[in-house]
Amino acid sequence: MDPNKWTDATVQMFKESQEKAFERKNAYIMPIHMMNAIVEEESNIIIRIVEMMGGDVSKMKKEIQERNE
Repeated sequence: MDPNKWTDATVQMFKESQEKAFERKNAYIMPIHMMNAIVEEESNIIIRIVEMMGGDVSKMKKEIQERNE
């Protein structure tokens, strides 16, 4: 993977994931850190897909945040 070819949104997601990992004293970025960063961005495609499928975005966000603690 070449980070120089990433979109701005991808770069931002990795930065936020890294911050989440650092806050929790994790040495590595874990998938839960990435999911947390993704769901915090309201305009991302994941949120729109979940909404279109009739999913409960609030519940999804809460569960991800709880698992990230």
